[in-house]
This record gives sequence, structure tokens and C-alpha cells, in this order.
Amino acid sequence: MAQYIEVIGQASVSEVAVEQRVALTVSHRGKGGGMSDKVVAHKATQQRERVIATLLAHGMREHELHEGGMDSGTWHFKRKREVHHSHRILLICEDDARLFAALEALAPLQDEGELDLQLDMLDARYEVPAGALSGAQQAAVAHAREHANGLAQAAGVALGAVVQVQELAPARERSGAYGESWYGLAAAGGAAAAPAMTLLASNQRTRTLSYRVRFALQRAVP
Repeated sequence: MAQYIEVIGQASVSEVAVEQRVALTVSHRGKGGGMSDKVVAHKATQQRERVIATLLAHGMREHELHEGGMDSGTWHFKRKREVHHSHRILLICEDDARLFAALEALAPLQDEGELDLQLDMLDARYEVPAGALSGAQQAAVAHAREHANGLAQAAGVALGAVVQVQELAPARERSGAYGESWYGLAAAGGAAAAPAMTLLASNQRTRTLSYRVRFALQRAVP
């Protein structure tokens, strides 16, 4: 029967946000029963087209805008009827400054009163910088070897070669940015146009790599 020591080695690596994702919901509501479903849907579609045109005019590119579907419904409350129709536009952009400038340009559209514009930040896409992942993997295996060697000495045996490595699910620390489920969503309802923003460094978070490493046992320590 093969003899071995099995331990878990860990190491951390930083992930950098390389792409921001935003859900933009454009809605129109008709209150008091005086506006038909068809009219509300038509107005909502017109507002959607204005929002898209504004985004494109202020730096967004066509391939960064994606269809997010639509929703409609009717509510009745105390004999009053309200109809709503919504369109969702998904924005995916690797340039923070260009994205935020385009979103700020939407603020004047809300002054008209009929437009309901909701902005929700979604989870950003993170990547590990080139070369950093392999270094963290080596550090995790080295950590496992250090742990296993201490156990082998305590048991009076000698540690051999690595015979098996199993990757475990990595753990990620929350970065604190809008869009992460723990922190909720960023809502920009009726905010006025903001002054020029200072561009900050890309957001980062820590990923902890874990590997289950099995070492063979060679011989008893004299």
C-alpha cells in the first residue's frame, strides 16, 4: 500500500479589474389610466433610442452596448391604474473614464420628468496580471511542501516527491466596489451632472489559491 502525506498549500495573488459592466434600465410610466399600454411602450422605446444615441455621442462604441431585454406591467391601486414599460441596456467597457463620462451625459435626460433611468453596477471582470499566476502556484506548492515536511519530521519519516496535485476552489476577498452582491447595487436615479472625475487606479481584489498536494514517503528518518 502506498504511503503518503497529503496537505493543502495556499498562496495569494492580486486580480485587477479590466472590464466594467453596467445594467441601464430605461422606463416610462403612464398614470391615471389616461395612457394606453401601446402609447407607454412607444414612449419607452423612444427614450431607449435617445439614451443609446446619447451614449454613442459621448464616447461609447456600438460593440459595447448589448440588449438586456424588456419588461412591462400594469398596477392597480385604489382604483388607479399605472402602466409601465422598461428596456434594459447592458454596457461592457474596458475604459473606466470613457464609460463614466458617457453615463454622466445621461443626467440631463432625466430633467424631462417622464424618463425613469436606473443605473446598476454589475460584477466587474477581473484578471490576474501576466506571470503572477504561475508565481502564486509555485508559492502554494512550496507552502504545501513546508507544511508536509514538518509533519513528516514529527512522524519520523522522510518526505518524497509530489505524486498528486488537486486544485481546490479559490477564495476571493470582496473588493468593496459597487456591483458585488454583498455591497448591493449602485443606483443613480436623478443625480445631476457631476464635475470632471479624477481617474483612479483600477480596482483590485485578492484571490487565494488552494491546492491539495500529496507527497510520497521515502524512508524512516534515522
